[in-house]
Amino acid sequence: MKNLHLLTAIDAARLLANRTVSAEVMVRSCLEQIEEKESSIGAWTYLEPAQALASAKALDRMPIQGPLHGLAIGVKDLLDTVDMPTSYG
Repeated sequence: MKNLHLLTAIDAARLLANRTVSAEVMVRSCLEQIEEKESSIGAWTYLEPAQALASAKALDRMPIQGPLHGLAIGVKDLLDTVDMPTSYG
C-alpha cells in the first residue's frame, strides 16, 4: 500500500486494527519518509530504526491491545522515556 505516511491517525489505526496493514509496514513507510526528508528538515535528535521495526514486529505477533495498537508516533524529547535519551531540545 502506497502513501501510508499521508493517512490520518484515525485511518492508519483503522487499517492496523483490521490487519489490512501491519505495524511493520506502517513503520517502514514512516522510516522511508524520514530518510527522504530528514537531511533538509532536521527534526530528529534520536532515531533508532531497528528498535522501531523490532517493536512493530512484536506488535504484529500479538492480539490488538487497543485503538492505537501499532500506530507509529514520534516522541518529543521533552518526555522522559526508559529507552530513548531525553535532551529537552
